Order: sequence, then C-alpha cells, then structure tokens
Amino acid sequence: MTLVGLRIRRADGYVETTVTTKLSKMIGSYRFPLYNPVNSNNKWVAPPEANGGLVVNDFSGGEPFYYFTCEGQRSVYGMLVPSVTVTGNSINWSWGPDVVNYHVRMEMFLSQSITNTVGGITLHYGIYS
Repeated sequence: MTLVGLRIRRADGYVETTVTTKLSKMIGSYRFPLYNPVNSNNKWVAPPEANGGLVVNDFSGGEPFYYFTCEGQRSVYGMLVPSVTVTGNSINWSWGPDVVNYHVRMEMFLSQSITNTVGGITLHYGIYS
C-alpha cells in the first residue's frame, strides 16, 4: 500500500516528518529572579512573591509542554523547581513549602549558604501540535 501525504526525508532516505508527526513550537520563557528562603515557624518557605503565573494565549493551538534550565540558583544538592500547572491558556507555579524546606535543610546539612536557593531558573514553554 502506498502512503500518501507530506513526508520529509533526510539525504539517506530516512523519513523524519510525516503528516502525523507532532512538532514542537517554543512560545516563550520566564526567568525567575533569585530569592532567599524565608523562615516561617521554623520551616523554610519561598517568599510569597515567588509564586505566580502567566497567560499564554498560544496554548490554544496545541498540547502545552514546559521544562526548566538553571540560570544561577545556588545549590550543591540539586535544582529546586516549583510545582507547575497548565489550565487552559494559563501556566501557574508555586513553590511547595515541604519541598523548599527539605531543599534548604539539605543545603544547611552540607554546610552551604542558603541565600539565593529559590528561583534563579528559567521556565521554557511551548506546544506540541
């Protein structure tokens, strides 16, 4: 049976893209400023201004995706990222208090500075279509 439709091939004949291939489109990014964690009732949390969201009208054109890159967050333990939800044309984030507390305490355990341990990352977002 002969397949009909768009097919993009490499020079060696390998089919890279067809009509049913999902392609990604980068829409934008948001760089989180660096924040110092706040001690609240003996628990380290992100400051309230670290939580937020964006309206991304282009989300209506496909299936949203996102990922993070580190841009200056100080940590020897690992990158701390917020919890992200995508609903309709909105992408929202919040820094879970238990996650922030655990991360900061691990930095303290390793005798590291806890300044600039929240934020300092970039959220990249786009759609599959």
